[in-house]
Amino acid sequence: MKRDLIPMKLSLLCVSLFLVACLLPACDRPRQTGVDFDKIDTSRNPEQGPVSSNEAAVVTVNNGSLTLTPKAKYKLSGRVVSRESYSDGWESTVSPLDLAIV
Repeated sequence: MKRDLIPMKLSLLCVSLFLVACLLPACDRPRQTGVDFDKIDTSRNPEQGPVSSNEAAVVTVNNGSLTLTPKAKYKLSGRVVSRESYSDGWESTVSPLDLAIV
């Protein structure tokens, strides 16, 4: 009876590994939000203006800290065509996400 369970368990393990291997690369991709992208007006130029508060933010990294001071606010309309998540190094603490916008 136990011999019959071994092939079944191996088959289930293989199917599970296959699904993980297929689905894992898709976990970091942008997801559709339901917004109709044709209605985004990309004809306007990006807008940059003064910040309402220039209060600095202190970010602690491996062997010290960084002080981030806002210099301007930025507004744009566009479409995110790519994104990259970072989790290694001190840079990922400051900027864990990189977006490509057109």
